[in-house]
Amino acid sequence: MHQIAKRSPDLAKAWVTSCITILVALLFVLSGVEDAFADQVTSTIPSGPATDVATNPITNLVYVTHHGSGTVDVVNGSDDAVVSTIQLEPLAWGVAVNSATNIVYVTHYDVYATSNRKGNLSVIDGSSGAVAEVTVGIDPFDVAVNPNTNMVYVSDPLAGQVFAVNGSTGTVVASIPVGEVYGIAVNVATNRIYAVYSCSLAVIDGSSSTVINTFSVSCPLPSHDVAVNQVSGTIYIGARYTIEVFDGSTYARIASISPGCNTPYTLDMNSATDEVYVTCINNNLLSVIDGATNGLVQTIALDASPRNVAANLANNETYVATSSGVTVVA
Repeated sequence: MHQIAKRSPDLAKAWVTSCITILVALLFVLSGVEDAFADQVTSTIPSGPATDVATNPITNLVYVTHHGSGTVDVVNGSDDAVVSTIQLEPLAWGVAVNSATNIVYVTHYDVYATSNRKGNLSVIDGSSGAVAEVTVGIDPFDVAVNPNTNMVYVSDPLAGQVFAVNGSTGTVVASIPVGEVYGIAVNVATNRIYAVYSCSLAVIDGSSSTVINTFSVSCPLPSHDVAVNQVSGTIYIGARYTIEVFDGSTYARIASISPGCNTPYTLDMNSATDEVYVTCINNNLLSVIDGATNGLVQTIALDASPRNVAANLANNETYVATSSGVTVVA
């Protein structure tokens, strides 16, 4: 069992909600000026092959996983410099941050895993860098957090389940059967979890830890990724050649958007600017989609193959994990 020292849940929820609200409001003001200029690569962080990236908009720190070395780089969002490297167990993969508790979660994914493997979730204290481990499933792939409820959700394609982990106790409190699930995202406001599996999307109610709806999306799904706009509730899913857009209330398909490449892979949402960022793994591109018009705004050439992407509300920069390091776009 793992116990995390933290402030009271109500205070934490109020604190992070107010901070994020201020950040979002500020970015809405700034975005009117910034929209006149196209996004571009502003710097690169030569950290070696990167797998995933996540940001904490409260501390303005960026976390980058490296699958081969089993490490996590901590990057200062103010100057994009690596300030520390945390050694974990091998095969570090997905990463997510609870900005309310300042806890970082990292999955360890083995593409060659068998059913007798014991899954592992690393839990990093963002203040001290201390690491604890939680046994989760067989082969954890993706991870997402609801800071309002302090719950962590882990997808496991080999187990065919989404595991719910209590962030306060570090214990698995629910195992939710879904199927061969990969990408996962959380709508913090509605407490809904979205999990992509087998050409479908499962909608999980965070309160009951049960699947309340499923619907089909375009096949096949090489990206297995999903993102949600925290303001509008709109859901974005990476499909074979397009980004599929669904209404978060009715689950009706709103649009099917060409991302300007033939290999959309992963995606993330900047809910403040209403922009969707899509990596194109075989084209070495980052695509930018306008969530208001569901149109492609631009494609940005990258110097290496992209793996994952995360938007940082603290500085309105976007970080792309690539085969050579991290590319920063603003």
